Amino acid sequence: MTEESPAPDRAAPNPEELSAIERALVELYEIKRGDDGFEAKTEQLLEVASAYLGVEAAHLTRIDPADDYWEAVVSTDEDDGQFPAGLVLPYSTTYCRHVVEKDGSVALHDATEQGMADDPAVQTHGLSCYHGTPIHLDDALYGSVCFVGSDPRDEPFSESDTLFAEFVSRIVEAELQHAHQQAETTRRANSITVLSRVLRHNLRNDMTFVRGRVASLIDEIDADSSDLEQLVEAVDEIIELSDKARKLEMVVSTQFEQEEVALGTTLERAITNATSTDGPASVELTGEVTTSITAMPSLELALTELVENAVKHSGPEPTVTVTVSAENGTVTIAVADDGPGLPESERRVIADGSETPLVHGSGLGLWMVYWIVDNHDGAIEIDVEDGTTVTVTLPRRSDPSSTGEMRRLTRGYDRFQAVFEKSFDAMVVVDDDRRIVDANPHAAELLGVRKQELLGRTIGEFAVAEIDRDEMWRRIQAGGSGEGTFSLVDADGNRRTIEYTATADVVPGQHLLVGRDVTERIERERRYEALSKGFPYLCFIIDEGCVYRDVLASPASEDQLYADPDEFLGESCDAVLPDDVAETTMEAVDQTLQTGTARELSYELEVPAGERRFEARTYPLSKRIEGRRAVSLVVRDVTDGERQPRSSVGPQQ
Repeated sequence: MTEESPAPDRAAPNPEELSAIERALVELYEIKRGDDGFEAKTEQLLEVASAYLGVEAAHLTRIDPADDYWEAVVSTDEDDGQFPAGLVLPYSTTYCRHVVEKDGSVALHDATEQGMADDPAVQTHGLSCYHGTPIHLDDALYGSVCFVGSDPRDEPFSESDTLFAEFVSRIVEAELQHAHQQAETTRRANSITVLSRVLRHNLRNDMTFVRGRVASLIDEIDADSSDLEQLVEAVDEIIELSDKARKLEMVVSTQFEQEEVALGTTLERAITNATSTDGPASVELTGEVTTSITAMPSLELALTELVENAVKHSGPEPTVTVTVSAENGTVTIAVADDGPGLPESERRVIADGSETPLVHGSGLGLWMVYWIVDNHDGAIEIDVEDGTTVTVTLPRRSDPSSTGEMRRLTRGYDRFQAVFEKSFDAMVVVDDDRRIVDANPHAAELLGVRKQELLGRTIGEFAVAEIDRDEMWRRIQAGGSGEGTFSLVDADGNRRTIEYTATADVVPGQHLLVGRDVTERIERERRYEALSKGFPYLCFIIDEGCVYRDVLASPASEDQLYADPDEFLGESCDAVLPDDVAETTMEAVDQTLQTGTARELSYELEVPAGERRFEARTYPLSKRIEGRRAVSLVVRDVTDGERQPRSSVGPQQ
């Protein structure tokens, strides 16, 4: 082995050096490990996959069949292309409806030849070629990953094409879930930071002033009336701030159900609430006020805050206009006043949720507006010319999954408040004998019985026999809490996998169990694992120390494997391979890192299926793995092909 040279991290080999599938696997790995954001990473994944499948474009879509809604969330099309990101179409005109109906992949290489010439996707969009796979988020349908083309493919999509498309879709799905969880975590952290700062800054400073003035008034009974006026103003500000902090805490900690509401009626109530205490004000409601929208009750709080803030920032005779418009599956609400303009600090709060000192109650109220609109998957724009216009854009039908698994589940019981942050969907309270003393509707639904029929029964009656219930219970009581998964059988005999969190003694002698049905998620993970093992290739990542760092794909047949690929991870080549094969592999890794070019090697190994011949290529990665240079090693079984020397390595021909 030679010493590391100062050569650049990557000198890309000729594109023809690797087969299409090998290039695609390597590129997918590099994108997956990259630092780009979700949309940029997804677009790159789709570009690799569309190139491999030989189609014109690829999209990650968001679908709502009930509202006939289809949106291209991420697209490889340019902004002036046929299906750019952000495009909204009627769901009924897309091939994706077949994916939803089938709940599986749909492959069309020539729609006309396959008897679908009259399909709306052909008639409306002129698409002859399509391959789509459903995508889920938090166990609910999110949309699809689809590959499309105007012209038919020369050949039908092969089984390996579909396998590859589903493999990429599962990577996209995992990235979507990760991005969603990060967003929920950030929202929760922001709320804690804001509330903490409000209590620490505003209440402390104002209460210090109040105490000082009260002490002064005690010593000076004949104090000037202006002192009393300042005292009253300070107390009023504390009351306003406390009220808004209470509302914000309620919005942050409560799970609201979405429902169909008449937007005009909601706005009328918001206007009435906003103008009831601030003196006379002229507020005009115009536009498409009969529009309906699917929203949470918290939306009314946000609209009230916007109108109230507009009235306060208007001139001596407040004039505010609220305008409603609807277009392409979205609703726009513009609140305009004729005041001097919203201060820059408050514009930042309402536009992007910036964490600021929030030195008064209106700042906290505007942060609440941002929180509510963001949780409705909406957007806010601000214009401060000729007064202030705050424009809120909301989807007509908000995504129910946006609340996510990390949102606290509250049902109003004070004894559950401390543990709501860890709750999933189903909640039961059990006594020391493990008998259920209370349950929420989700628990009854999960177990397939009415709530009244659950009371007095034990969780153990539903758990499968192989679960050591006594040991699990001892761990929870000994540690005060516990988490994990177990299997149960519901009233209909269906076996389900439950992810649970348990907290002992939420009140003395009563213990809280919260759980979520993850059966479908685990099944998708198994499918993803099966997909990753379905290629006729074995793809390893090996660092400059010749240590196996990761495995991206492996053959489905264990008879063709020298050992379980996971057993290689963290081990060096010479620790897990025969000496001659290890030497050949390490030489190829070293040469690839030194020259920046792909190397080809071949060797024989004794596997359960007998002696097999393998060919492999090493390919330099552009990104370091924990600070170390690395290569991909793509291996395939060529036993039935032309035989090569027993162990050799050389440049890719």
